[in-house]
Amino acid sequence: MQTIVEPQEFQLIRSCAEILFTNGQSTKKLVHDLQLIARKLGYESEVIPLWGGIFIELDGNNASKPSRTLMLNIQPSGVQMNKVKLATLVINQFIAGTLTLEQAIQGIKEVDQSAPCSLMRFIAMSAIGAASLGVIFGVADPQLLLLVMLSAGIGALLRRLTAKVSSNLYSQVLVASVFTGLFGSLAHAYQFSPANVFLFLCPCMILVPGPHLLNGIFDIARGNVGIGQARLTYAVTILLVICIGLVSSLVSHNQSLTQYAITGDLPWSYYLFAVCGAVAAYGSFFSMSWRDIIIPVIIGAVAFLPRYYLAFVDGYSVVIGVFIASLVAGFMAALLASKTQLPFAALAFSSVVAMIPGSYLFRMADYLFNFYQMGVNASAQESLLALNQGITAIVIVIAISIGVIFPKLCVDHFWDKKA
Repeated sequence: MQTIVEPQEFQLIRSCAEILFTNGQSTKKLVHDLQLIARKLGYESEVIPLWGGIFIELDGNNASKPSRTLMLNIQPSGVQMNKVKLATLVINQFIAGTLTLEQAIQGIKEVDQSAPCSLMRFIAMSAIGAASLGVIFGVADPQLLLLVMLSAGIGALLRRLTAKVSSNLYSQVLVASVFTGLFGSLAHAYQFSPANVFLFLCPCMILVPGPHLLNGIFDIARGNVGIGQARLTYAVTILLVICIGLVSSLVSHNQSLTQYAITGDLPWSYYLFAVCGAVAAYGSFFSMSWRDIIIPVIIGAVAFLPRYYLAFVDGYSVVIGVFIASLVAGFMAALLASKTQLPFAALAFSSVVAMIPGSYLFRMADYLFNFYQMGVNASAQESLLALNQGITAIVIVIAISIGVIFPKLCVDHFWDKKA
């Protein structure tokens, strides 16, 4: 049986589409880059990204360039910023003519073979990220922060081990969230730490799928409703799985997030260092190089200043502080994403991670389950508390989304007119 070898032109387009789509590139930039490659190869193209794959219609300009439809069965479920950056550099060099077709194909193959961040870095930065989020929420007890780091570090190890035995999109976060609830319950039961809600929340906060949320909202804002809805559905499902894993583990050990108190305020310098730590952690999750991590760290630190001033000094609501900070982060991320070739969604989310209201969502889930357990004895207070947590989370997500996406739309519009 004769093996059909795909022409090199189609190999390059297919490989670039797979790397960009599966590693967090925005839909607009994905389509733009693939169309540029096709035009360089002598084709007019139409790119249709869907959740389960990409359809690429190629129309040749002459008889030597036959029309072709490429179908890729892939899902945009991953985020590896370094792969997207390196692939974009190869694409730009090919379009500029500094790389031949063969060299571009080889370059893309090398990018595809690059590994994500190492296991030790992933574990260490998971621990640092969770502890940093704890400080941002006001945790100052060293023993509690060490337990948060231990919980998040072991959870990160379990995620990597789970990925080796299961290809399910939700198995990693389910295992990690169940372990977080179990670890926190046992630590409280054996009095290893003071009772505190953030022993449960912080390790789960680092599981929140921020880039998928932002990419989904960004797609819908640009009219790509189908892929946008799919991305949002995927992100919301992950959040639901985290809630299920955490709450089920808490219930099995007769624990509840509502039993613990929120901690107090800390000096602003503590918050600033914690924001930098959380941003660096998320950059590591997205496989950024140490050199590139400096960019979202600077953005996050600058965005933190107006948020802290408005929320803690001037006494404005948390939502207003989050919105202004997101505007600052959005403008900086939009400008720097085009210069650094890093995916906007992952860069922006890394910068605003300290403001993501995951704790409200997890507490809402716990309140709702308590309301369900009480049955006819449930009070209206439980439902109102759950409603308050849910509405607060939704309002903050809207504030972050508008604050981050509006600058991106403005910057893209400016560059499009300039081009």
